[in-house]
Amino acid sequence: MSSALPSTAAAQLPAEAETLSDAARTYAAASSAENTKRAYRAGWQDFTTWCEEHGRTPLPATAATVGNYLSALAPALKPATLALRLAAISKAHRLAGHHLDKTSPAIREVMQGKLGTAPDKKTAAVATIIRDVVDELARSPGLRAIRDRALLLIGYGAALRRSELVALDVADVTVMAEGLIVPIRRAKTDQQGAGATVAIRRGTSDRTCAVAALLAWKKAATLEDGPLFVSITRHGKTTGARLSDQAVALILKERLRAVKAADGSPTYSPKDFAGHSLRSGWITTVARAGALDRNIARHSRHRSMAVLHGYIQAADPFGADNVSGLAAL
Repeated sequence: MSSALPSTAAAQLPAEAETLSDAARTYAAASSAENTKRAYRAGWQDFTTWCEEHGRTPLPATAATVGNYLSALAPALKPATLALRLAAISKAHRLAGHHLDKTSPAIREVMQGKLGTAPDKKTAAVATIIRDVVDELARSPGLRAIRDRALLLIGYGAALRRSELVALDVADVTVMAEGLIVPIRRAKTDQQGAGATVAIRRGTSDRTCAVAALLAWKKAATLEDGPLFVSITRHGKTTGARLSDQAVALILKERLRAVKAADGSPTYSPKDFAGHSLRSGWITTVARAGALDRNIARHSRHRSMAVLHGYIQAADPFGADNVSGLAAL
């Protein structure tokens, strides 16, 4: 069985799955990004546990069994998480030689009901917000502030997913006259592992320039190889350990919390932001500036325009991009 499924689930697969050759297993394991594989393993484990508790057969499962499972989870899970659970179950069936009819009313009606609910969107960290954070970082002493400036400017400028950002090595990023060349070895939508390259132009000032921030961080931390973004001890020393993807959200929230208005009150609510806010911030910023969808998608590496549009947050519901005024009476 593919490593996309946990060993406890693999033990329940019928004999057909055992006919997979070693080569087939290798290709199947390589077909999904590591984060997706972890999510599939967790989703399949949860489904098999639920089936065991409710006296249902997980493989092959009937559409009614899957529908009941999804119905039980729907109130507590976000639409994307629920869809990922269904994808994990479907993939387990496919690899074992079974067909799961996801169009069955028992499944379709649950998913339509859940996907029809409004998602809990986090705030996009647009250019003005990034500038405020960078201005605050310029007043903050220590190695951690230098690292965080480089992390946030590169994450924003390359519209990176948090997993892609922390996966960067020192040797990956190339400094050129025009800016930075950032390779992405394996993106979420790059199931074939072809990789991609993203360019970040130099900033209008050293303070907001990703090139200047990167060079300052490498010099201050004396980085020559290994992970680009590493943890720092409370004594201000680098550990050499790569940051986790969760650290990106924590760092962004911490730096947003430090931004204050003139009267000392908080400017931003950190709970409204997440690790994806850097990526959605770049996409929203350039979309508001009038960039073409195809050019945005090329930089952000989106294959689906529908998904891309989901990242773009309107600046003003009654702004110039709103067509409702054309029909005003």
